[in-house]
Amino acid sequence: MKKYIFDFKYKQSNSAGSKAKIDIINFLKDDGATVIPYEISTNRVIRRLSYSILAKAKFSKIKEGEFILQYPLYNKKLLKSILYEMSNKKNLYKTVIIHDVESLRLNSDDESAIENEINILNQFDKVISHNKNMSDWLRMNGVNKKIVNLEIFDYDNPVPLQKSNLSDGISFAGNLEKSSFLVKAKFTTKIDVMGPNPKEEYPSNINYLGVYTPEEVPKNLNKKFGLVWDGQEIDTCSGLYGHYMKYNNPHKISLYLSSGIPVIVWSESAMSDFITDNNVGIVIKSLEEIDELLANISNETYKQMQLNAKKLAGKLREGFFISNAVNSLN
Repeated sequence: MKKYIFDFKYKQSNSAGSKAKIDIINFLKDDGATVIPYEISTNRVIRRLSYSILAKAKFSKIKEGEFILQYPLYNKKLLKSILYEMSNKKNLYKTVIIHDVESLRLNSDDESAIENEINILNQFDKVISHNKNMSDWLRMNGVNKKIVNLEIFDYDNPVPLQKSNLSDGISFAGNLEKSSFLVKAKFTTKIDVMGPNPKEEYPSNINYLGVYTPEEVPKNLNKKFGLVWDGQEIDTCSGLYGHYMKYNNPHKISLYLSSGIPVIVWSESAMSDFITDNNVGIVIKSLEEIDELLANISNETYKQMQLNAKKLAGKLREGFFISNAVNSLN
């Protein structure tokens, strides 16, 4: 079945998408999908007038096969135009790839927000969800179409896999504005931190490296583990971000594993089973466990986790999981 996917781009800009979306476009292109450039004007007036016209023109290039949309689109009018044109293509199989469920991430108590998002997803024939936890939530809230679990996001990582002589300690990359737990991380284990919006001061075990592009980050992952943690506390992942970790696949996990580095994740996160089942890291209830856990991991145990991470990295770098998810329910 011929596959089509839109590549949204703002005119005079490289892209309108995140790295995760760009990677999926490239992986599916390698897998034979036709990528249709979808240029969006940076002029607000022109943009508002052109939504329906542009959507109609883009769908005129699609006769039959499978249309793939990456969700969400952070523009309601753009999404509405695309859904309208998509609905007129009766012979088109329609697949949606979820990057975020906004009602689950930010408005889990807002029934109208949940209903609206579920109605959008039900306009597709197939929904590619992150994992079993998210899929169960979607079904419980009314998604009645086919759902397949992605399992983990692939990650296009051109940087050579990390050598075996990594330094003791942890690497942490991300938006530090939502990682205020770091100011409380007063344990012995050293943490290399990179990302925007750092705090003015961190404990002595925190080494702030600066801000890097997605392409540069893997070059600076030099510790034995990559940490995935969110919120304000060290004894649990708290707040909205902590709640969402029970359902989503953090892209950060893919960054570390595609670099061949084992990960440390919260035991209540949706990804904890994947990490355990594939033996590519450790799960913890609290960061207060870090010093003792790392001190007690034997070289043999670590080397096996690292070997497994490197094997998984090969799949992540080739788009194995998105290809499998897109093709599995045809």
